[in-house]
Amino acid sequence: MKSKFLIILLVMTFQNTFSQKQKSYSVNYLDDLSLFYLLDAKKVFAEESLAYLTKTELKYLRNLPYARKGMIFKDEALTQYFKKYPWYNPTKNNIDENELNPQEKHNIDKILLFENAIIIPTSDVNYQETLSGYWQLYTTTVADNYDDIFVFSNLDKSFSFYKNENNKKEILREYSGWFAINIDKIELDISHKIIMQKFYKKDRINPISKKHYKNAEYRRKEINLDDAHEFSVLPISEITLLTLDGIDKSFVKIDGKVYWKIVYEIREGC
Repeated sequence: MKSKFLIILLVMTFQNTFSQKQKSYSVNYLDDLSLFYLLDAKKVFAEESLAYLTKTELKYLRNLPYARKGMIFKDEALTQYFKKYPWYNPTKNNIDENELNPQEKHNIDKILLFENAIIIPTSDVNYQETLSGYWQLYTTTVADNYDDIFVFSNLDKSFSFYKNENNKKEILREYSGWFAINIDKIELDISHKIIMQKFYKKDRINPISKKHYKNAEYRRKEINLDDAHEFSVLPISEITLLTLDGIDKSFVKIDGKVYWKIVYEIREGC
């Protein structure tokens, strides 16, 4: 009974914090992952979610299993962070590694990889060269029906953007042009677009009810903007490089979303 009450208390505590954050920010990944762990300590964190956390948030999440087991932290920042939660009861100066289950150890090791990752700031001379390649939203692997993809070429400073193929009715399917990095922003000069244009074929008549139906279809339409280019400015982050499960990976945040590099070599132009 006591354990059930604790779970309910944990859910209410984090849902309250989560809802308050959502009023002024986007999804709070730290609260989300913390609740994910507290409800089941044998869950493994996905790298796609960890990529959204800051260095400080990663530190909090890495120490969550120790806080859950009652560790007294020497780091005042950790103490202040965890003491706001009613379940935190610091009674131990040390937590033996044997008290951690295999999943907790795995999560801690993985978080450390993110904390110690190589960071290439936008001001670095190699930033645009590192940015060159294919970047896919959310996932680190190429799928049959890929998600949104950015393609950047450092050779001619061209770019292309492709919308998720699963959403066939998305009006704007692709756009391309040239890009420039300006401090923490990426400036997109859009010269070409492909949209899905909706049109109606002749009415279809139901042979039984005799009712008329409009047959709607979507067709791709290319738009060359010529001299009337469109411009878009999006926030862009530093590029993070790390090795996960023996595989070198990198990600960048564009407009608040994490894109993972899936192709490292690129020919001239996109």
